[in-house]
Amino acid sequence: MKIKLIGIDFDGTLLNDKKEIPALNVEMIKRATEKGVMIALTTGRPINDVTQGYHRQLGIFKPGHPFIAYNGAAVMDITSGDFIIKHELGLSEVKEIFAHAEKYNAVCYAYRNDALLYNFLNDYIWEEKIFNDTVFKPIDLDALTDDFKCFKVMFAESPELLDRMEKEMPEELKNKYTILRSLDHFLEFIPKCADKWTALKSVGELYGIKEDEIMAIGDSMNDYSFKNAKYSVAMINAVPGIKKAFKYQTTLNNNEGGVGQIIYDLVLND
Repeated sequence: MKIKLIGIDFDGTLLNDKKEIPALNVEMIKRATEKGVMIALTTGRPINDVTQGYHRQLGIFKPGHPFIAYNGAAVMDITSGDFIIKHELGLSEVKEIFAHAEKYNAVCYAYRNDALLYNFLNDYIWEEKIFNDTVFKPIDLDALTDDFKCFKVMFAESPELLDRMEKEMPEELKNKYTILRSLDHFLEFIPKCADKWTALKSVGELYGIKEDEIMAIGDSMNDYSFKNAKYSVAMINAVPGIKKAFKYQTTLNNNEGGVGQIIYDLVLND
């Protein structure tokens, strides 16, 4: 079956450790698009100059081109930022998640398309500023109106504290949200109906692409839903849970151009 759509994670997958796209990835992605394959970059990040810049580098910064943001909570037009699909958390849900963070005096923030709203700052949260050029604003939960919405809420703390918070999390919270460990020090909450694979399937449906014509490539546990793809590809540098769940694996890591290698092997070289 011909692969017509490829969903590609950013950090640890498309990007090397310097947050750059290896030359092999650029070359093979451009060759794939020339053959008519659609590329949907799929990340926990928002749309901004940084994410748009990656699309420009790959030659896919085009009106109407889909970008999957916030770990699948939104699908957006990469050029305009208009929403194609979106799922949001409401005020009561945001307050509920923040309340769990407060029990541990943990950094927590709500991610909107225009700003990141935080309870307080630490070194981990500054990664968002560095890599995503995000606008930071303090949050006042009591001042928010009933129509407040955001795409995700995140905890940014030491891996040890997040391990404890996950272990002690009430079942009600676990069952109510899609909860993702995007990095060792980031724990994310998005609407239950959202994840990367669901968003990628929706993109396929919009363009008449069948599920068994989709490839999905990732490395971290926020990519776990990609296991449902017929062509699920784990980076060789992926965490063990991803390697175990996915059907294929790259032979090159994210610094060497593993995405380009697997596109050549499974798409360009049939």
